[in-house]
Amino acid sequence: MKNTLLFLLVLLPLVEVGAEPQKAIPTWSALATRPKPTGMDFEKQFRNRYKYLVSKEFCTRVPRQSILHLPDQYREMVADAPQGRQVSWIEFLSANRSWLRHSEVTWSQVLAKQPLAKELRENFEKHGCLVIATYQGGPVTVLPFLDKSVDSKVMEVASE
Repeated sequence: MKNTLLFLLVLLPLVEVGAEPQKAIPTWSALATRPKPTGMDFEKQFRNRYKYLVSKEFCTRVPRQSILHLPDQYREMVADAPQGRQVSWIEFLSANRSWLRHSEVTWSQVLAKQPLAKELRENFEKHGCLVIATYQGGPVTVLPFLDKSVDSKVMEVASE
């Protein structure tokens, strides 16, 4: 009885008498009129965001903008569609250490607030391996850094 009285005393001033309820949740008819994406649109967007690294009978999916360095000799290792059995990133990386490397990036580099170090890029060229950007061990998209001192021109991060 005490709890009910307390409940009424606390909530009663918050309730307006005769007020119409607000529609906070959209109705089903409003949701039904929204255009639905077709399968082709989804597939096209998916294909544009991801690339597949291919080696022998295995492949793994990585974000397209996670490729930091792609030497000409390894261009055939990057495909638009899966070829062979898909495996996890960790499994694929450990099986292909001879030509594949990863470079851990910071969150500010992922968000394009800080550029990748010039020495790091030179190191990629020196070793000649395909390099994937990772954050906490997994492949991640690295947005192009906008250099504020050069009228916001975009530095390319492995176009392809």
